[in-house]
Amino acid sequence: LESYWTYEVCHGRYVRQYHEEREGKKVKLQEYYLGRLDNTQFGKLGKELEYLDNRAVEDMPVKKIDGLNMPYLQLNMSDDGASSTNLLKV
Repeated sequence: LESYWTYEVCHGRYVRQYHEEREGKKVKLQEYYLGRLDNTQFGKLGKELEYLDNRAVEDMPVKKIDGLNMPYLQLNMSDDGASSTNLLKV
């Protein structure tokens, strides 16, 4: 079974969902940008990283993956300037 959608994460820039259909040499592309990181958010991200550097490792947010606690950094990305935000945890 093949997945219909493919996801692309360009770190620090965007998250994109797309599907390609090939008909001979023609490629039909359907894509949606699920979120973009704008320049004002870089400053906020830098401050959060400084804050995390000064915290004890035990205080960092973690998500359990395959039985291991993996630290993560939360990024809020906007969808082309709209007021809502999408959440991406990396």
